Amino acid sequence: MQEEKAVLRKRIQARLDQLDRESIERKSRLITEALFQCGCWREADMVLCYLSFDGEVETKRIIDRALEEDKIVGVPRIGGDLLIFYRISDRLHSLTENQWGIREPGRNLPEIDLRQISGVAGKILIIAPGLAFDRQKNRLGRGRGYYDRFLAAVRESGAGDIFTVALSFREQLVRSIPVSEYDQRLDAIICENEIIR
Repeated sequence: MQEEKAVLRKRIQARLDQLDRESIERKSRLITEALFQCGCWREADMVLCYLSFDGEVETKRIIDRALEEDKIVGVPRIGGDLLIFYRISDRLHSLTENQWGIREPGRNLPEIDLRQISGVAGKILIIAPGLAFDRQKNRLGRGRGYYDRFLAAVRESGAGDIFTVALSFREQLVRSIPVSEYDQRLDAIICENEIIR
């Protein structure tokens, strides 16, 4: 299965490499606008969102809009084998670049504790990244398992009312993704031309 996933990652990355900056921006705008029309967005008290890089659907507008709407906003930082979300109050001053040029929250920001999350926010929207997705709402990440472990931990914690969504270019959709017992399924996938529920 790992070999099958590795081949699929290469195939999808090659497709994404064909997208120019203008296409990424245009498609990202369409996907973002579709997200803002969804009930999962309107009802969310807290938004946990990845910081886009390397040809992913851009999330800057999503983070800015969530802050404007006074939602609690968390962005991730990798700590060992774990994905830890930190609360930010503005995108420009809360983020730093690590040694690989990837933006992440500063260490001085408050950590969002999974055990307390249900007391902090009623409805939680988790926006997860991925390299490929299928219509059964499976996701293929980059192979480290950070989001699968995080989503499993959140679900096991019984934290609040959680909705998980992925943002995907049409080029990232495939017929099926090989899944293991540890892979976490999403609640919805938003593409530039459709929403998969």
